[in-house]
Amino acid sequence: MNLTIESKACKKVELMKWWGQVDTAAAQQRNEPCLFLHIDGMPDNEWLVVMHSNDWVEHMKTDPEVEQDYQDPKAAYAFRNLKEAVRVAMKYIE
Repeated sequence: MNLTIESKACKKVELMKWWGQVDTAAAQQRNEPCLFLHIDGMPDNEWLVVMHSNDWVEHMKTDPEVEQDYQDPKAAYAFRNLKEAVRVAMKYIE
């Protein structure tokens, strides 16, 4: 993973301030920003992870354990209609 990682342990979350810091650092390194947060009161072994949505999607696309079977609902609907139209047309040919 090509990431710039910043971690914060805090009582008060200043997400946009911290995101700006890690985003600037990542831009300097020419990689992706990733922010880890541990907020007071959370279990010791829990952290929240913040990434840009585009970076997260790209990671999911390349993860071999993530199924890549998404189909656009409009395309699925169009193909169902096409299949039905072909079925009806085949009755006239038979």
